[in-house]
Amino acid sequence: MKQKRKLLPNLYKEQKVMKLTNEEVAAYLGINRSTYYRLRQTDGFRTSQVRTLCSLFRKDFEYLFARGDGE
Repeated sequence: MKQKRKLLPNLYKEQKVMKLTNEEVAAYLGINRSTYYRLRQTDGFRTSQVRTLCSLFRKDFEYLFARGDGE
């Protein structure tokens, strides 16, 4: 069975390292958990959300939002 590739693998990794749930990250962004999950799956974050996530994880944009699909 082929494993599905994650679109933003470093975002997943940093969230796991910091032991944050989707609900906790969503609250930090001021959105609900299901919206955060959808945005993470589609890489549909707004600029302000991207900045907030970079600040939360203390990582730069190029690293945190590097795509896992070869792009």
